[in-house]
Amino acid sequence: MTSRWGRGAAVLTVGVLALAGCNGGGEEAKSPSPTGSTSASSPSASASGSPSASASPSTPGTVPEPPPAATVRDEQGAIAFLKFYFSEFNRGMMAPETPPNLMAYADKGCISCKKSQKVIDEYVAGKWSVLTPGMEVVNPGLATPVTADKVIINFTLTEKAQTLYQNGKPTKETVPAASGKRGIALRWVNDQWQVLGLEEL
Repeated sequence: MTSRWGRGAAVLTVGVLALAGCNGGGEEAKSPSPTGSTSASSPSASASGSPSASASPSTPGTVPEPPPAATVRDEQGAIAFLKFYFSEFNRGMMAPETPPNLMAYADKGCISCKKSQKVIDEYVAGKWSVLTPGMEVVNPGLATPVTADKVIINFTLTEKAQTLYQNGKPTKETVPAASGKRGIALRWVNDQWQVLGLEEL
């Protein structure tokens, strides 16, 4: 597989569409407008639900450790970490009362990670949520050697359509279905994986 990674990517994940695409519908439930969101796209195989993607339960103020499978410097470990990252993103959309800190798993300069965290922060502020994990990582594959300074994984990210809740009650708003090709850049630092950036392919 050939790497198509480019610098200055404008976007990140399908999850941004969860708020960007739910404009209009109900008067009572006005969705927030996240900044920096763009397009998305793509098909299915799960980012949450597989043993390698699950983490220990989270409590407020804690950052869950990635599962053991995601802490190994090999292809399976890198992919397991990718799935773990999106399982945390899913958790932030399902349980904004105990939001994850995605930046705990990212380089401090990762702009797309900051935008992903902003989506979760807007869910928290608006008391929005969804009932089930929406994002799925499909067909991930390394585009670079796992020993490279910057490890690129190309994959497809899908998001299923579902009702958007506010204050625990269903609204007329929905998260739209979406699907698209994505690339994520990881690096191995201090014996763990870290996200450097995400981009649309």
